[in-house]
Amino acid sequence: LGDVYKRQMQRGASTCARLWAAKGYQCVYLSGRQGSFQQISNNWLMSHAFPPGPVHLTRTGVPTMPVYASVGVFKVEYMEELKNKGCEIYAAYGNTLTDIKAYDAVGIPKERTWIVGPHGGEDGSVKIDYESHNYSVLTDHPDAEVEIPYTSMSWGPVFLGEDDTFYERKLDGASRHRLKKNLRQSLRTSAEHDEDFEEVQQEQKGTAEAEMGRGGDYVV
Repeated sequence: LGDVYKRQMQRGASTCARLWAAKGYQCVYLSGRQGSFQQISNNWLMSHAFPPGPVHLTRTGVPTMPVYASVGVFKVEYMEELKNKGCEIYAAYGNTLTDIKAYDAVGIPKERTWIVGPHGGEDGSVKIDYESHNYSVLTDHPDAEVEIPYTSMSWGPVFLGEDDTFYERKLDGASRHRLKKNLRQSLRTSAEHDEDFEEVQQEQKGTAEAEMGRGGDYVV
């Protein structure tokens, strides 16, 4: 399936995630697809330049049903688990009504419940497309109160297509500032956000492997 089916990315989606990472937030990838798609999901995220982070799918080979009692409850339980470990979920993205309901159930503010596609704006959510939304991530939201200590942008050797040869370098304040400056410039100068970001990606490769810890700020 992985060699045949190539799911297209929403334009600007990976840039959006990397903007949050540059601001010190941990991105979490939560999906109701069955666990047998774990490796395909990991590889897809990595190949589209998403920042590393936990990828949580169902624990069985059976997919959740596209109704709230199934996939919605699954997502709520995982987000509640994060909160019980001391994590604050600052914002969330999705594309379905079950996403909106699940995010509301765990207390994510509606003004930071961003939905792409036809359900955007329903039930108090905010309709977006990533390309017009991304710059507001830099300008309208604070850096994370507890920044995730990125040390490498590599997903690690356990994921197909990666290796462990990237050097580690702490993403200190100056490096984080430079990353945000480069991202801001790329967003200003071209509508081709993801293509423009390739240079920034190469510069930062090896500088931000996410470490999931207690008390950090998260974007789902």
